[in-house]
Amino acid sequence: MVLMPSVDLSDFDPAHRDRVREEIGRACRVWGAFHVTGHCVPSGLLERVKVIGRVFFEDFSTEEKLNYACDGSSSAT
Repeated sequence: MVLMPSVDLSDFDPAHRDRVREEIGRACRVWGAFHVTGHCVPSGLLERVKVIGRVFFEDFSTEEKLNYACDGSSSAT
């Protein structure tokens, strides 16, 4: 089994910034995604985001989802 790359942000200080940036760039070029560890985001918030994402992708119709689509001028694209 091949696992998605993981990037540890716990040592993200100026001395390690270039290494972390390269890890993220490589993961995005090869996989298109990466798993983040050492981020200090509270587990309760992560769980809430998972629940909301699941509701969005499983319960919303395509038409409802398109209400949240980004256009080409958005900084989110």
